[in-house]
Formats: sequence, structure tokens, C-alpha cells
Amino acid sequence: MMEKKSSHKYVELWQQVLPEILEFLEDEENEELELPLKEEIFVAVGNRVNSGYTFRLDIFNGVVPTKDGSAVARDLKAVLDDNTKFKEYAAGKYIVIRLDKKFVMHILIHYN
Repeated sequence: MMEKKSSHKYVELWQQVLPEILEFLEDEENEELELPLKEEIFVAVGNRVNSGYTFRLDIFNGVVPTKDGSAVARDLKAVLDDNTKFKEYAAGKYIVIRLDKKFVMHILIHYN
């Protein structure tokens, strides 16, 4: 019961960022993006002082891995998995998405 209550806290936040992620992935010329996000938004959604907000997702051919212990990454996975355009743009690519300690999202595309 407790798990359900706290799950998917960050989905709405990632849904707001998703259009920028898709726009970046759509352009075949792009290789790297740094997208500054607001720390206050993450803190308002959930206090993760002990575990932090940072994560790294290594996405192969549109398959987003599960990250145990990171609600922030888990909710981004849920948003990406539900999006057909993401799957289309990520096909045939190796993409690294990570969030650093300064709340900058880094997206790096490796073309196969």
C-alpha cells in the first residue's frame, strides 16, 4: 500500500519535459543536449535528500531499462515507454539520458 502512494510522483514533471526530449531526438543531426531543469520542481514533488535525484538511463533501440531505487528515473521510463514517438525516434540508436546533481539533464545519442 505504501508503495502505491508514493509511486509516479514525477510523471507529470517528465510529461512537461517530454516535448523537448522528442524535439531533440527527432532531428537526426543532434548528438548532445544539456537541458537545465529547476531543482525546486523536483524538491516540491518529493524529498529525496538522502538518495538524491541523479540517475543514468542507457537506452538501446528504444528499450528503457528499469532503475530500482530511483523514482525519478522510474517515472521517466514510464513516460518514455508510453510514448510512440519516443520509440520511433529511439529506434536503432543508443541513447544515454542522465540527470546530474545540478539538475541538468544530459542526452547523448550514439547512432548505430
